[in-house]
Amino acid sequence: LDKELRHRLNPFSDEYVARFSQSLGNIYDLANNAERLNFLLSVFTVLLGMLLAWRMTKFINSSIQQLIAGAENFAKGKLGYRILPLSKDELGQLALSFNWMAESLAESIDGIKVAADKWETVFVNSFQDWVLICDKDSRIIKANNAFLAAFKTTLEAVVGRTYCQIVRGSQDAGCPCPDKEAKKAKKETVSEFFEPRLGLFFEAAVSPILDDSGDISKIVLIIKDVTSRKEVEKEQ
Repeated sequence: LDKELRHRLNPFSDEYVARFSQSLGNIYDLANNAERLNFLLSVFTVLLGMLLAWRMTKFINSSIQQLIAGAENFAKGKLGYRILPLSKDELGQLALSFNWMAESLAESIDGIKVAADKWETVFVNSFQDWVLICDKDSRIIKANNAFLAAFKTTLEAVVGRTYCQIVRGSQDAGCPCPDKEAKKAKKETVSEFFEPRLGLFFEAAVSPILDDSGDISKIVLIIKDVTSRKEVEKEQ
């Protein structure tokens, strides 16, 4: 009976073993496929991360290059240069702040130019005294209308020449200009002197302008005709 039962059960046992082996093989196949899939996902993740990092680096470099270009254009005096914000993050906000600074600076400079033009008008047209702005070597940079009218000349003709050359007609480099004492003391001086060539007495207020190093960069001379006062003093 046992042999007969075993004989009948053997086909079922073989079939079960075959099916189990097939299922086990499928499980191994699934495991191998899952392992390959995980590997592919890992490679894809790494590549995606590298791509995102590259794009982010390129974006940041582009924003920084724009800021550098803006600074260089500012250094060249191109205050109309503006930066195009590439995003709304911190770099974009920095670009907007840069543009705001540029606009504010341009407006301030425009205001300074307007004030300078007004000062120029006052400087040229209002003063009856002679007003000269000279460099550290006493060469004239600017002269007002009163000075130019007194010698019937133009600004272009006097720029680069000295007080002595214009007023005294002297070509001697050793001729003492009214700014001599102020240059020596590096502070404002007031002096009176007689100009034989013109037959007039003058009072000169001389103010040296110092740079950050304490050296003279420019000199302002305001020269007033005091001949009438000296004649009254003489009579008294």
